[in-house]
Amino acid sequence: MFLPFRLSVLLFLLLFSGAAGAQVHDPVQLALMDLLENRSLPSNGEADLRVGEYTVDQWLVELYAQRDMHPLWVDENGPGSRAFTIASTIIASFDEGLDPDDYHAETISRLWNSDDSSELALLDVLLTNGLSSYAADMALGRTEPCMLDPQLFATARQSGKNNPLERVLEAYRADDLDRYLDSLKPSHSAYGLLRDALSAYRTIAGQGGWPAIPGGPSIRRGMKDPRLPGIRRRLAITGDFSGTDLYSPIYDAELAVAVMHFQKRHNLEIDGIIGRNTLAAMNVPVEERISQILINMERWRWQPHRLDDRRVYVNIAGFYLHAMNREEIELAMPVIVGEVYHKTPVFSDRIRYIEFNPYWNIPDSIARNEILPELIKNPAYLQENNIRIFEGWAENAPELDGSFINWEEIGRHINRYRFRQDPGPDNSLGRVKFVFPNRYSVFLHDTPRRELFKHDNRAFSHGCIRVSEPLAFAGYLLAQDDSSWDMERINKILDEEKRTIVVLKNPIPIHILYRTVIVDPETSTISFFTDVYGRDELLRQALYPEGSTEICQYPPLAPR
Repeated sequence: MFLPFRLSVLLFLLLFSGAAGAQVHDPVQLALMDLLENRSLPSNGEADLRVGEYTVDQWLVELYAQRDMHPLWVDENGPGSRAFTIASTIIASFDEGLDPDDYHAETISRLWNSDDSSELALLDVLLTNGLSSYAADMALGRTEPCMLDPQLFATARQSGKNNPLERVLEAYRADDLDRYLDSLKPSHSAYGLLRDALSAYRTIAGQGGWPAIPGGPSIRRGMKDPRLPGIRRRLAITGDFSGTDLYSPIYDAELAVAVMHFQKRHNLEIDGIIGRNTLAAMNVPVEERISQILINMERWRWQPHRLDDRRVYVNIAGFYLHAMNREEIELAMPVIVGEVYHKTPVFSDRIRYIEFNPYWNIPDSIARNEILPELIKNPAYLQENNIRIFEGWAENAPELDGSFINWEEIGRHINRYRFRQDPGPDNSLGRVKFVFPNRYSVFLHDTPRRELFKHDNRAFSHGCIRVSEPLAFAGYLLAQDDSSWDMERINKILDEEKRTIVVLKNPIPIHILYRTVIVDPETSTISFFTDVYGRDELLRQALYPEGSTEICQYPPLAPR
């Protein structure tokens, strides 16, 4: 717990006012005392001190008070090896998609070779403050996700984990400071692969980016078009086209392979036709792709930095599910997520049980907005869709005969009834449901609407996630949990057409994510997805309120 701010400063004065036995000879320590003590306090005693153009937080003053005003990283001979480690990490934060200026990189670089005691004292304070800010941003993320949209983002920060004083002391006490600072980074390969992608696209930007391709009619294989040389060069820059002929105006087979590769990694229809959507993706500037990578690196900093070996990812923006074991993809399949007006939320949980031949207890909103209009048009709608109606939501609520209800007059009072679709081929949840109880009432399930998986943009649901291969997914989860499970056993349960729940002995972690850039761990292919919910823009505004994502890069420092 911090001391009251005025009391902290008064203690400094009492401790170092020249009393016997408290004489100080270290010029940097004296300068540090002068730097922090001889500043007039604002009228509000709890406010922070100002040191030149910098604000010194109360926790930082308290930290130096606990250490009898001794510098942490610098002495009269200049910054030591641990100061070099911190400064180098701050400058290298550029490679991590962070802004070194947020950690005083410019001033640290300017003061690095100074021999002036006052400047060395300031250097020590800035290294301490920069270290704390960097550690917080790297370990927890620069933004608090739930502040962006509390309805759609679960918090990533844990209470009690963001104490700056404890964070600096932890670094100070570390036997290997390099290793400690490296441990703050997300350990999963997805983050490291994005870091490599950031470097690659920054290199492309430094070389001038790629040419813009003029609009025009679609180009099909075998056609001749003056835009094709530019398209060849554009695709060569991002590694999609590996041919040697960059100037041919003929759309040949070699170029078609490159176009389809580009379409695949931009989640476009893989037809080889260079149409409006493909051209639009080609013409997204490299700076915008860099911004996209930066935003997705931030999202990985929100996640726990060390994840369970076996886990399930659902990428909302990519419309895909991956079952992982360590860094190996063991199962992958397309999914359908919530439409724009029924967005699937971002959160983590554990899959706890699987329900075969599930009931569908229809939510009030769907009953009111979708089923009621159908009932008014067609009184036989419930029977035709295998839906039963009960008087209330209690387990023992009596079943009602819908033919005796005046649906045209029921209006908002429809929520007094419970609509339940029984198991069967037309059940909206299909034959399997994967449950991880959560406050969003979101789960994974099968669907009878198989045709929807053919679309590139698969935002069609009311928020839950439909999986394209539910039996394969069920078999995977159950086999990991109990080796006695096989497809024969699963099919036997399904054939009985009775609701059956199987509780997993070892619930499997599931992470519902929103990633508009991913890198394949096996091929290093970088894929970009459409920001279907507009969340990239929301995060971009929070991270870069001034609009620009350009970050200054500083040259490395030399040890002193």
